[in-house]
Amino acid sequence: MKSRKRQTSCNIRRLMVKLHNNGKSQREIAKIVGKNRTTVPCIITYTKKILAAADERWNLKQINKDSKENALTLTKEVEQHLKKKVHPENIRRVLRKNELHGRIARKKPYISEKNRKVRVKFADEYIGKDISFWKNG
Repeated sequence: MKSRKRQTSCNIRRLMVKLHNNGKSQREIAKIVGKNRTTVPCIITYTKKILAAADERWNLKQINKDSKENALTLTKEVEQHLKKKVHPENIRRVLRKNELHGRIARKKPYISEKNRKVRVKFADEYIGKDISFWKNG
């Protein structure tokens, strides 16, 4: 029979992060909480947030300005503007959390200069026609 891993409760996770922020070592935290010493760094790094709520709002504002911007360019902007080293996946996670999913804009057909002139000529020629002209039959 396989052994099951027990999950750490949210309260204990918060306590671990709080003790870590207060300067306790990983061994001390493990003793206080009663968990394995190797569990402590995993939980601390998992629960530590890189981007604050204000930083996330800044990212969303940048995307709303230019919706074609991708996570890589936004990562570079975050590093320049907010002075934080961030992985592009962190940016993607913020965007997905706010229901902004990656999409690729549809490619529009190229219209040559010659074809453009023909279209304008057609539009000018038929612009004054009434509805009865356009009905079939």
